[in-house]
Amino acid sequence: MKKLSLLTFSFFIFSSTVFAQTDEIPFDDHVGHLYEDAIEYLYMEGIVEGYPSGVFLPDAKINRAEFLKIIVESQFDRVDYIGHAHETCFPDTVSGEWYTQYVCFAKARGIIEGYADGTFQPSKNISLNESLKMMYESMNLAVDNPDAVFKFKYYSPAMKSGYLPKELVGGYDDIMTRGQISEVLYRILIDTDKVYKEDIRLGLTPAAQKYDASCGTAALAIALSQKIQVPEQDVIDKMISLGMYPNNAIYKQEDGKYIWDNPQSVFVGNYDGLVSLSISKLKGYGFLEKPLVRLAREWAPNSTAFTDSNLGYITLQLEQGYPVIVFADVNARSGSVVLTESGPGTVSWYLPGGNELYTAKMYKHNLVIEGFSGTQTNPEFFYIIDPLYGKRFDMTPSQLNTILSGYNYSGVVIKF
Repeated sequence: MKKLSLLTFSFFIFSSTVFAQTDEIPFDDHVGHLYEDAIEYLYMEGIVEGYPSGVFLPDAKINRAEFLKIIVESQFDRVDYIGHAHETCFPDTVSGEWYTQYVCFAKARGIIEGYADGTFQPSKNISLNESLKMMYESMNLAVDNPDAVFKFKYYSPAMKSGYLPKELVGGYDDIMTRGQISEVLYRILIDTDKVYKEDIRLGLTPAAQKYDASCGTAALAIALSQKIQVPEQDVIDKMISLGMYPNNAIYKQEDGKYIWDNPQSVFVGNYDGLVSLSISKLKGYGFLEKPLVRLAREWAPNSTAFTDSNLGYITLQLEQGYPVIVFADVNARSGSVVLTESGPGTVSWYLPGGNELYTAKMYKHNLVIEGFSGTQTNPEFFYIIDPLYGKRFDMTPSQLNTILSGYNYSGVVIKF
């Protein structure tokens, strides 16, 4: 197997000759491009080449077979893969095609596995995650969580190591361009240490909210998974055993009042209850900081609520291994967290007794902060799990500040 430091490969181009390597770059369409430095570095190292027409086409796509050829030829000697030229290792991999030796060799070495339907799809444009898998497996680069789902197995360590430019952050399934591929390869090559940069990511298990009861119960189950696996149903059962499930049903009095419990004491609502005359079939409202802390302490006894506008407090908790649950607006209609605007309206009800009116944002929602990139005092991105939709995404400090400011910078730290 070739050494990483001796990478010498070229971008494969169908039925075209390419310029031989020279001291002068024979293309200029990369000048002024976002990845100009990376492209020039890789060309001078003999890693990429241009088209005969004098272009590099940094924004052109590259398919899975083409990129796999690059990786295999850069990392292995021809004698290693030439014997696979006439195999049929996938139903859509034709024996004797130009790409067959690379595909079948890579499959035998565990560099690729193919799709769930058994195909490889050699002509399909390659995504970020797919390209990272090929690079990490062929170069024997370390991953921090070998058991992680594919979406995060290679992305997470690449993010930690600083291999991803900002435009690729969170773009797990983005289709890669030649320029982007050049940038990622360039960052890997110039990283002589090959160690993770200063970064915290807890590796929590992402999961969608299973029950309608509350996003709080799902968020707590996700946060607890850093240390222990607690099914969401167990969280709900514990909530009920502690008397935190509402004992009163919603009902309409003669004056038109709707009665619900206090979310700072218990879970509010029931599966089919009405909250106000303007809302129908709203399945529960959830609970706020105090009951969430009480519930969390059944498994993480040192858990605590906080109200602190300093993001350094949150990064300190994360650095110590404590996930954080915060409150956010959620747009239930589009299935995405609202980062820059308030939720659509408020919801009001009377507390038991019928005299005190309680008003809250209609779509108050829990998010789990599982980690961050950058330093404790100067974070670059926060890593977020949205339990309602099972989505994982990155958020800038300014975006997180926007969310926290809408809810008085409050949240819950899960401390074991």
